[in-house]
Amino acid sequence: TFDARLVRVDAPVVRVPSLCIHLQTAAERDALTLNKETDLQPVLCSTAAAQLQASADDDAEAPATDGWASHHPPALVDLVRPWLPTSGSLLDIAGGGSSDSLHFARLGLDVTVADVSDVGLIQATQRCLAEDLKISTIEVDLETEPLPGERWDVITVANYLQRDLFESLVDHLAEDGVIGVVIATETNLERNEKPSRGFLLDRGELPTLIPGVETLHVSDSWRDNGRHEAHFVGRRR
Repeated sequence: TFDARLVRVDAPVVRVPSLCIHLQTAAERDALTLNKETDLQPVLCSTAAAQLQASADDDAEAPATDGWASHHPPALVDLVRPWLPTSGSLLDIAGGGSSDSLHFARLGLDVTVADVSDVGLIQATQRCLAEDLKISTIEVDLETEPLPGERWDVITVANYLQRDLFESLVDHLAEDGVIGVVIATETNLERNEKPSRGFLLDRGELPTLIPGVETLHVSDSWRDNGRHEAHFVGRRR
């Protein structure tokens, strides 16, 4: 039997998601129109969703995983793994939409994801909760807001280009901290239409954007994913 009761919850239960604006050009944003019925559906907040997921998992033989939660680590994880500490803190920049944070949490790191998209942060949290892993999140627009005054042992960036951000990221590295970056270059346009030119590095540009670090690895080449990417790993001096 079911009882109907009126309850008060002093916390958000659902949220209307915001768009991940850094993935669109200004022209695309100006042309964007939203349908209030289909495009602004509320989603469960991470705490409520996690509780529901936990209940569902009790009745399931094994938790389901989506395509992002594959067991093969993404390129960013493979890139920095030789220099990762066995324990410590890691900040993943603009990583809400990827599975990188899940893979780093699997390695035993204390992961924080910073992203402008609240939906992306909820998704990252839910991926980890499905495996009983916990991460922290920071909802921040890095184009207009600074990061908290903390330092991390590792900072990672994948597929997010904000040139004036990298120098400040070095300031947020702990002593001997490691930074790893994966971003496509302009050469990628020879085979792929996207990302557009505004989101691509010049050939050889990435190391010049990250001062004050010892270069541990740098390369520009076509990757197994079909993209031409710049890979960089450095250690704070």
